[in-house]
Amino acid sequence: MSNNQSYAAVSGATVGKLFAFNAVDGVWNGNNLIDDIASSQLGLILNNQTINEVTMTNAAGCGLFRVIDRVSQKIQRIGFSSQTAFVNPKGNTIPSYRVNVNDLLQIYPLAMDADAGDSQNVAWIHTNRGPQAMTCNTEADATLTSLKSIISDEELGTFFGSTLTGFQIQCEASGTNAALLNKVSIIDPDGGVVWSCFGTVRNAGNYYLNADVTGLNIPIVQGMKLQIAVTSGS
Repeated sequence: MSNNQSYAAVSGATVGKLFAFNAVDGVWNGNNLIDDIASSQLGLILNNQTINEVTMTNAAGCGLFRVIDRVSQKIQRIGFSSQTAFVNPKGNTIPSYRVNVNDLLQIYPLAMDADAGDSQNVAWIHTNRGPQAMTCNTEADATLTSLKSIISDEELGTFFGSTLTGFQIQCEASGTNAALLNKVSIIDPDGGVVWSCFGTVRNAGNYYLNADVTGLNIPIVQGMKLQIAVTSGS
């Protein structure tokens, strides 16, 4: 497996620390960022401190981050990485959060796909039961491909009984070599299109996301798919 050097600036009104880790692509577990002075994990170095910004970077490709309680496995905060040296100067705001001693800051990175027409992609989907991390590797330009759960490798319908309230999607990028998200479609079990939209390219105006959709109220049923069509930047 490949590695993806990752960094994070974590801060609040009265505190700010830098973290780093040479993360393994395509996994959550073990990719725990540690601070650059004491080599301590998030919960130990910032216990009881309030944070409202996590600016995460990785070398290239795409990536998700999460703050997770290592004991309860409850996800406390989530977000996306940007490319190293392609950081939003305004930072990356998260809802204000008081860190507890068990918290880990983890990254799920994916390197650029070297094959022409292929693209690595990640997403956070939001339901009334909480966020879910998803990914897919598209194998042909501008061809709809299903995002699947990172945990179960199943499509959107695996969360049946909950309601889809929104999603954010990030496609791979390396420097100015960035994939284009052509469109997003939610497909019902019979193959009909429930909902669809366009996406964009990650650039100086879109450091983190190719699509950012909120305010949905779509009941998730078995067999439903969330699909994306991407044109590779490679």
